Amino acid sequence: MLRTCDSVLRCVLCSLYRLAERRADLTAGLRYAPDAALVTLTRSHGVRPLAEEWDTTESILRKFTNRSDWSRFQKRHDITGYSISVETTGSANGWHVHVHALLAFGHRLDPGAVERLTTAVSTRWCNAAALIGHHADRNLQTVEMIRTRSDREQAAEYVTKQHLLHRAPSSRVGRYPADLLAGAKSGDADDIELYREYLNAAFNRDFIRAYGTLSSHFKN
Repeated sequence: MLRTCDSVLRCVLCSLYRLAERRADLTAGLRYAPDAALVTLTRSHGVRPLAEEWDTTESILRKFTNRSDWSRFQKRHDITGYSISVETTGSANGWHVHVHALLAFGHRLDPGAVERLTTAVSTRWCNAAALIGHHADRNLQTVEMIRTRSDREQAAEYVTKQHLLHRAPSSRVGRYPADLLAGAKSGDADDIELYREYLNAAFNRDFIRAYGTLSSHFKN
């Protein structure tokens, strides 16, 4: 039996009711930002239970946004608001839990500022991973500037359509929870087991949250 937790903000199923609202909020927040970026943060993964992989990623994320110096990091790069979302895919190599961040800036970044930001974000994430004994490759962390209105709308859609709405390619490589749910509904025993593992691991977690100029309509 597939269950929900009755929390529209945390449950993988119930969160569907909020994804459209959050996409609209992020789109509105990005619309007037002088500049914006989509950041992807990842690390080395092993074949471990999803709950453990998710816990590790969230631990790194807490170090990455540690209040003691995160505010200084934002000021240094003129980050006026940001959102954080967690995405999960599964494959034959195990679960892959990673982070997407939308950053809004108070001014237009020139090429040098973009390069400095990319280096700073990658270094900060990799150092955060090292602090808890994990490895993250600087070359795998990405910062993509999103400057046109259509690109910003697509970015807001991208970070809010995960979990159950984003379908993976038919090759079944890097499968999203939506694919596991479809397989579970068709009676695939492996997918039923994996989807139940996903539901248990996702229970009562925050999939997406926003701060600063991107957070005005986000409510707990």
